[in-house]
Amino acid sequence: MITEFCSFISTCVFIVLTVVSVLMLLLYKFQSVFIFTLPTGASVILFSVMICLAFICRAMQVIYLVWQQCTLDIFFVDWEKPNGVVMTTALQQEPSAQLQSVPTPVSIWRVCFAANEWNELQTVRKLNPTLLLSIVLLLLSIVGLEHFAEVDPSSLHVTTSQDRYSAAHSIILRFALTSICFLSLSAIMRLYMFGLYERFYEHKIKQFVDLCSVANVSVFVLSEELFGHYIHGRSVHGRADTDMQEMRSNLIKEQEDICGKRGLLADSDGQTFAVGLTKRFRAHYEAIMAPIQAERVEGHTRGSRAGAGPSDRSIQAYKSMNHFLCAFIDRVSIHHLPHTTRKQV
Repeated sequence: MITEFCSFISTCVFIVLTVVSVLMLLLYKFQSVFIFTLPTGASVILFSVMICLAFICRAMQVIYLVWQQCTLDIFFVDWEKPNGVVMTTALQQEPSAQLQSVPTPVSIWRVCFAANEWNELQTVRKLNPTLLLSIVLLLLSIVGLEHFAEVDPSSLHVTTSQDRYSAAHSIILRFALTSICFLSLSAIMRLYMFGLYERFYEHKIKQFVDLCSVANVSVFVLSEELFGHYIHGRSVHGRADTDMQEMRSNLIKEQEDICGKRGLLADSDGQTFAVGLTKRFRAHYEAIMAPIQAERVEGHTRGSRAGAGPSDRSIQAYKSMNHFLCAFIDRVSIHHLPHTTRKQV
């Protein structure tokens, strides 16, 4: 709640400062008769304080966002089923022991690959900060737009000659110029990303959703205690641990629309959902995750190495959680935890 308030305050302050500074820039620089003057003294100090306030509030919101990104609960639901059985003995050291049939193990590499792609998505941004800052510095310093921030009302040139008279810069005019450059370039970059790059080249989020569908893996993300998101990646073909020929055949079926759709709802392509949970579901979730959380705390306390891998208790908890979420999404054998799914209006 506090971080949302900080984000709201920083946005409002930035909008007000930008509008005021840009109006001052236009009125001061393009007046034919010298009537309007720039604020001085306490007004400039107040303007600087407001900039610092907006920066501090935004910094708090970004810190919270990074903390939330590092602490949210993520679970990769594996829909793959065993593809047959194998014969084994209860004790490998006793060849005379009676043979038993057990399901073939399901490969974990599809889940690991999806998790690795998820990690790479954490640094994906709509804008390129390095390119944006470089172009802004180019326009202000090399092209010479920074000279528009001089307190001389007649300085409407961008020449960088060292022989000309150079007046002092106004913090209000500099803020206006910087805001205009940043906002204009950001709008251009967003239009390029939305209209060209993501539409004709690649869309990182959509590619990840497609990967989940091919890998037969769903993603359950809880960013808050009772709120999160769900990516439905269950394969319409039933299994994904196949050879290249069968995978190609499955993709051709989807391309020619001769199989079911990937969406969670019947005859729907919707695969991404916002999730609102009940306290009963959260309690059941935490009860299953308790062994994993306990092992994590114990590992931090004792300084255990991450390379040792999860214990048998954590692996069993992972299997239980995978079974629980599969049954919950399929609405099978969990009558005390019903859920409803609806399209966004």
